Amino acid sequence: MTTEAGDLMPTTVKPMLATLAALPVDDTGRGFEIKWDGVRTLARIDGGAVRLNGRTLRDVTTSYPELTRLGAALAGHRVFLDGEVIALVRRRPARQTLDARPSSVGGGRDTGPQTPGRMR
Repeated sequence: MTTEAGDLMPTTVKPMLATLAALPVDDTGRGFEIKWDGVRTLARIDGGAVRLNGRTLRDVTTSYPELTRLGAALAGHRVFLDGEVIALVRRRPARQTLDARPSSVGGGRDTGPQTPGRMR
């Protein structure tokens, strides 16, 4: 996390990423999240301005123009949102719809390290 001098709101944060683990024997007091098959994205909203970063912190703002409306919706607030951008087709997650999006700065969507022959 980095901040500007005198500013309590960080300019960047690292995304929370899921890790593979065995389920606990006692799940009391635990929350679980379904796999949405989206794109992990951080949104920084400050003064109505929206900046989106992918999991490697690369700017992906132009890849998701619909999310710039968050600036108006959260006007007057300074927040970071960490979550999955998903596309729904017939009420189901459709990763291929996101994969077809134009790339942002630097070429290609920010999906993290790639394994040869396999997309994340």
